[in-house]
Amino acid sequence: MNIWTSEDIAKILIQLDEMQLPFPKYALCREQGQLKLLGRGGSSEVYEAMSRSSEKKKYAMKIMGFRNHNSDSEFFKESVQVQKDIGDFQNYVVKIYDHTEIWVTLDEKDDVVSAVKEKPETVSRTTLKLQIVVMEKIPSVITRTKSGNIRMLPEALSHGDEKEILKLAYEIGLALKKAHNNNVLHRDVKLENVFYSETKKQYKLGDFGIAKKTKDGFAGTIAFTKGYAAPEVRSSEDRYDNTADIYSFGMMLYVLSNNLKFPDSNTYNVNSGMQYTPGYIVPEPECNISRDFYSVIAKACMYNPDDRYQSMDDMLIDIEKLMYDANLGFKIEHKRSSLVMGSIMLLFGAAAWKLTLAPDMMIDLSLWEYIFLAACLGKYVLNVFKNNTGFTTFVILCAGIYLMISSGFSWIKLLLLLCMIISSGTFSGYFSALVLIANFISIMQRGGTLPGSYSEYSWVAITSLSIAYILLDQYALLSREDKKITNIYYKKGFYWNLMVIVYFLFFLLGLMKNMIRVGMFHIQILDRIVDILLSINPMMIGLYGMAFCIFWIGREKLLMYIQKKQLQMMNIQNENEYAGQY
Repeated sequence: MNIWTSEDIAKILIQLDEMQLPFPKYALCREQGQLKLLGRGGSSEVYEAMSRSSEKKKYAMKIMGFRNHNSDSEFFKESVQVQKDIGDFQNYVVKIYDHTEIWVTLDEKDDVVSAVKEKPETVSRTTLKLQIVVMEKIPSVITRTKSGNIRMLPEALSHGDEKEILKLAYEIGLALKKAHNNNVLHRDVKLENVFYSETKKQYKLGDFGIAKKTKDGFAGTIAFTKGYAAPEVRSSEDRYDNTADIYSFGMMLYVLSNNLKFPDSNTYNVNSGMQYTPGYIVPEPECNISRDFYSVIAKACMYNPDDRYQSMDDMLIDIEKLMYDANLGFKIEHKRSSLVMGSIMLLFGAAAWKLTLAPDMMIDLSLWEYIFLAACLGKYVLNVFKNNTGFTTFVILCAGIYLMISSGFSWIKLLLLLCMIISSGTFSGYFSALVLIANFISIMQRGGTLPGSYSEYSWVAITSLSIAYILLDQYALLSREDKKITNIYYKKGFYWNLMVIVYFLFFLLGLMKNMIRVGMFHIQILDRIVDILLSINPMMIGLYGMAFCIFWIGREKLLMYIQKKQLQMMNIQNENEYAGQY
């Protein structure tokens, strides 16, 4: 049988469920004896499921195969595993909990005769190959009512609210970025495959059913959705790369900004004659979105792949500029300059610290100490590249516990270990690099390569190390996926203005060193702190620290001005091209 009614499908699934199939861990939910159908697509049915051990845990069970629309077994396993792997490390991808494939043999009354997970030697015409996926239960942003009307979730999307569309664009963009960074092309980005969690107020990308993990970044056509597919995807002879996903992503944003209509169309149906004309540029959408947002969408939807954004990183930078201010967007775009300069200052500062503040201290590291520091440094590197740091944190914990047992417990060691474990990466990387460089300097001193004492230049070490931390901390802040906290730091220049004030206080302390020991400072603990501060020449720290901050702020403002002028020229050129076309 090739045509199955909802009742036929439910009858077979209930029989399988009573056999604790397709999963012994999950059961299909029932309401008054009927299965709870969550939705139906072109090739699958989605039912509500629950854990057999706890009815409170709800899932969605997607079942393919009743309409002969199942995939090749290997391709099915690959596409599901791709989504599972990305979803494990990306909050904006629908999570996969389990998947399987079963072969179900029926009798003439559609009763289940057998169900096995391996392909039987003899496959009859009454044998079904079902492919099942258990995933988190989350509704699609777009659904059709029984009357055929389109319903959007959340409501703000149906009104073309720019702020809400930008939120969707940013979160789904992060999901696509993660996929592309793992050499995965989604190949079916559309509204029907975007989901929304009302409890978490979060958008998620799902249905990687035709996704492809590539070796060289290119793939060939397998299937596509009209209107969302890039021009090059529609040709079976062409190969395409991640810019095809970017086109689909941009077209999805356009539809949301155009009252759910495709370009030059009056409905949610593509006008192929216009949209796929060589050189076509999408017109301004009907909703009241900003000109800058339209420019982002138009660039993503360019006919020629070379004219589009070449990566999701580039597109996300422009989206972030629209969501926040241009100052933050610029910093994110050029954040690697903070990483490079911060690393240089750290190397220089660590060497200066060893030579000026601890010239006689010889640092010898044991194998376990090298392992501990290497894991701390590795945690920072993994954090920079947005990879999972769970294993390195475990190594840090094990090595730290061993070191405390072997060398003696102290509260300072415990505090340091906790900082390394809790740290997102910046502090652990900073500390480990400092100790490793100091160790290298010790080896050179022992060999007579760096003789002498430079204690009078201790301010150089403090200034360099403080600037290094500021820059590396800035890089970590700008690399966060959640930019809300980052935006607070950089709104109206708060971060760098605060640094200038801190350095100015150091400068003031050095300037007033002769007046500092009167009145309230005749307290023993304060005297000790003041002695330490005055011994490292705070006036020089403050002077050079302020000079660097002012230089960095001025550099960024100059580069922002140049970039702004370049964008204005590009917008004028694009407007002239568009006017010439029509």
